[in-house]
Amino acid sequence: IGVLMLLFGGILGFNLWFYMTVESSFSKPMFVIMLMFLWAYLMVLHYVFAVQAQFENTIKNTLLFSFALAIRKLGWTVIMLSVTVLIVVGGFTVFLPLLLLAPGLVPFINSYILNRCFKPYLEAAEEESAGEGMTEE
Repeated sequence: IGVLMLLFGGILGFNLWFYMTVESSFSKPMFVIMLMFLWAYLMVLHYVFAVQAQFENTIKNTLLFSFALAIRKLGWTVIMLSVTVLIVVGGFTVFLPLLLLAPGLVPFINSYILNRCFKPYLEAAEEESAGEGMTEE
């Protein structure tokens, strides 16, 4: 999934750069469409690895569940994206060594949010597995 997300992000980044630099009547609407794809990509990117770690699914189902979870928990998704942006922008503008802490600090903060988002699904999975263990005699 990591290589797939990296490849998709690279293609998306190239398209954004291309439509930003080309001057035509077609490039402005395409740039806006690519920004919407970027928003969806970033939402899925924040959930996909945590979903992969918690649940056993195919790659397609993992990506779809990540997207559905990002939409369902849109408030928490915006908070996670804001935390990421604030730490990175703060590192570039206020305190440069913050960028060294960012790869650990962002997932640490986001993990608390992800635990809250996954709680109903994990409880349902535990109840389901507990029900399978019981046998009628």
